[in-house]
Amino acid sequence: MNKLKTIARIDRHLKWLDKHSNPELQEIRETLFSCRNHLVQYTPKAEIPPTVADMVIDVVTEYHDIGYAQLAGKSRLQKIVTARHQAGYLLRMYTDLSLEEIGELLGRIHCTVMHSLKVVRNMLDIGDHEYRQALAIMPELIEKKMAAQKGGIEHISITEKQAS
Repeated sequence: MNKLKTIARIDRHLKWLDKHSNPELQEIRETLFSCRNHLVQYTPKAEIPPTVADMVIDVVTEYHDIGYAQLAGKSRLQKIVTARHQAGYLLRMYTDLSLEEIGELLGRIHCTVMHSLKVVRNMLDIGDHEYRQALAIMPELIEKKMAAQKGGIEHISITEKQAS
């Protein structure tokens, strides 16, 4: 658990350094980043709990049957764009991440995330059946993943949800 606290502390320092960009602090940032990567590399995955953002992204990529690289990539295929819009919407709903931070996760800028939120809201207002269905199922899956993490339940599969 001590490693996890150290990683979290380094993350906070890195976030501060990113906000206060200064050429003199660049060497410190690089050192901290290197230390963080070293700690993460030598910490067993089972010890590092997934964040809510990780869970949201996992659910969206599983639901749409795409990889994270596709979600955060440059593809403009409708299936991937839809997944990206829904991921931004769900990240905004389930996390306190800023638009810029959500954009970083999705390989976009904050303006694009704002557009995604608007698109999803419009699709829900129009009554698009697929959007409504996806945005009814995915939050339930995210909630189950969060409950599973707290309760020690293994993994909730997308196919289990779609079968019921």
